Formats: sequence, structure tokens, C-alpha cells
Amino acid sequence: MVLHATWSADVEFARRLDRQTADAVTPGAGLLRGLTSPAFSEPARAAEELHLAVGEYGFKGVTIASSAAGTPLDQPEFDEMFAVCEELGLFIFMHPTTAGDRAELGDYTLLQLVGWPFEATLPVARMIYTGLFERRPDLKLLLAHGGGTLPWRAGQLNLGYLAPD
Repeated sequence: MVLHATWSADVEFARRLDRQTADAVTPGAGLLRGLTSPAFSEPARAAEELHLAVGEYGFKGVTIASSAAGTPLDQPEFDEMFAVCEELGLFIFMHPTTAGDRAELGDYTLLQLVGWPFEATLPVARMIYTGLFERRPDLKLLLAHGGGTLPWRAGQLNLGYLAPD
């Protein structure tokens, strides 16, 4: 399965990003570290590519967007990638993407103030509800923008999660 590549790297592009990242941090003589970029548009190959990037460049983490070309990250095709992150002890830095085109977010910096916090919250809420963190208890996830609205929604999300169907 190959997803539409908008806002999502294929293997070739991910490899170029990783090479450029390695080139940028190498002069730091160990003081700088890079993050690998998974091939989200080719989820069947993403896990293998993580192994290659970590082996070749020594990356300690992964940088991901909050969706893969609009596909939620809690979908089964990404589970192997999360398994590799857990197995290798990689931390995952998630930064929101702009998944929708909403003209009203274009005013007053509302995209950054409202849209991105929402885009940081939604994928993690979905990961919670689909049991990703129960299947992968050792995942290390770092969220940009203070975790979006998760710190304020944690109680409600927990109540919803525990509520009977």
C-alpha cells in the first residue's frame, strides 16, 4: 500500500532527509543529534528504513507529523514502525501538520493558536483509544506545542476511554 505522498515522505525522500540531517549534525562532533524521518507514504517499508537509518547514522529518535498524508497514525499499517521505535528505544517527536484547509484559521494566527494544538491532540487521543500505548508501553512520545490540549483533556479522555460502550 502506498499512500498519497502529500505531507508524507516516501523511502527515497526519507533517505535524502536522513542523509542531509546526518551531514548537518556530523560537524557537531557528537554534540548534535539527528532524528530520522520515516517513510510514511510507504508504511510497509517504514520499519525497515528505521533500522537502516539508525544503523547507518546512529539516530536516537524519529520525527513524525501528526498524520501521514491525512491518514491517522493509529492505523494498523503503522504498528510495525511503532514496534521498531519501541524495540530500538527511539523517542518519537511529533509535530502537527495542517490536515485540513479551513479558511477561518488563516486569520489572527489561529492556525498556530488553535489548529496546531488540535492537530497535536487528535492523533494521540486516537492512539489512546485504539490501545497503541497498551500494545507498545515503552514508546517514548514527545509532542510539540506543549502537547496541544492533551494536558487539559486528559481527565475527559480517561473518562471516555473507561466508559462502557
